[in-house]
Amino acid sequence: MFKNNTNNKNKSLKYFIIAFSLFILILSAVSVVMFMKSIDFDLNNLTGKTTTEPAADAETTETNNVSLSDLSGNSKIILICENDKKMDFVCLVETDYSESFMKVSCFDGDDLAEKNKTFAQIYNEKSVEGVKEVLNNSTELQIDKYIVCNRTQLKDVFSLFDDIKINVETPVDYHSFEFNLELKPGAQVLSNDYLVKLLLVSDNNARSQVFCDILNSVLIPKYTENSQDLFKKFVNLCKTDISVIDYSEKADNLVIYSKSEDRFLATVK
Repeated sequence: MFKNNTNNKNKSLKYFIIAFSLFILILSAVSVVMFMKSIDFDLNNLTGKTTTEPAADAETTETNNVSLSDLSGNSKIILICENDKKMDFVCLVETDYSESFMKVSCFDGDDLAEKNKTFAQIYNEKSVEGVKEVLNNSTELQIDKYIVCNRTQLKDVFSLFDDIKINVETPVDYHSFEFNLELKPGAQVLSNDYLVKLLLVSDNNARSQVFCDILNSVLIPKYTENSQDLFKKFVNLCKTDISVIDYSEKADNLVIYSKSEDRFLATVK
């Protein structure tokens, strides 16, 4: 009687061990399947590598193969900043792809435009056409297009871009009833408000350099590849004779320029 009980216990223990072992095997198999599913059944994912790296390399290669030799033509555009319909300054940007340059020059509203007449006076009398006429005569240039905006609109234009880096060459310590501005020298990202204030308090040479820094910051693939949306916002903010057709004809040039290996930077004239 006792012997049979012992045999029954041994058989029960044997079946329990077999059943438990099968349970462990099934649980392990399920765990492995779930783990492989979590990494898309690709052990390479354990290293953190993704399939986007080759695409990035391809894009870099494509970018590096672009050259300004594919471009030709030139343009001369003026930007007029005004306040209460009185000119603060005018900025002229001359670009020539064949000669590989983008030159910037600025003029105060108080600078003499004609004998005994300042740019501000010319602008007040003849508006944009008067300023264009003066620059055409004095610089032997033919101004292609113009942009006019007030201080608030200029701030709004700058707000369309992130990380506009300006190299402040000398300390700025400006105080007036209108506004104050204090800046330490060195390369720094400025807010749209500070950027406009810096343009207003700078002399023509420093102002031209600030515009060079702005152009070099925004004429990059991040923005040129999205220029259609930016252009729509821009034309709603400012007064300009740059049409949709003008934009369409130049949009590809901007992308090529921003991606080219031999890209030239904007410099002060």
